[in-house]
Amino acid sequence: SALLRPDVIFFGEGLSSAFNTASREEMPRSDLNLVMGTSLVVYPVAALPQMVGPECVRVLVNRDPTGCFQYCPPYDLNTSRPGDPWTGQERWAGSGYRDIFLRGGCDEGAEALARALGCEAEL
Repeated sequence: SALLRPDVIFFGEGLSSAFNTASREEMPRSDLNLVMGTSLVVYPVAALPQMVGPECVRVLVNRDPTGCFQYCPPYDLNTSRPGDPWTGQERWAGSGYRDIFLRGGCDEGAEALARALGCEAEL
């Protein structure tokens, strides 16, 4: 047995009961769900974007589409016009009416979101 253990959950370890309770209570009340840098294949965390209510906007910032974002049209952070991130996309039709896929790295995505929200200086 080790004297020091990092404060992380390793693959195969269970999450705390507090996580389970909080996710069941809080996710359905969310207005915005940001998902960044993940494959969305390891459960139970991979199920979190599907636990939000039907009015919640879900945003994936990732290099590749995955999970419930598999068929979202991408907004490419590297080639699209800065300052006008949501134009030109047919996002609000069909089953993907609330899903946004920002193709790129997490740092680029955080910067693009901060710029769109007008809080880039605070980042």
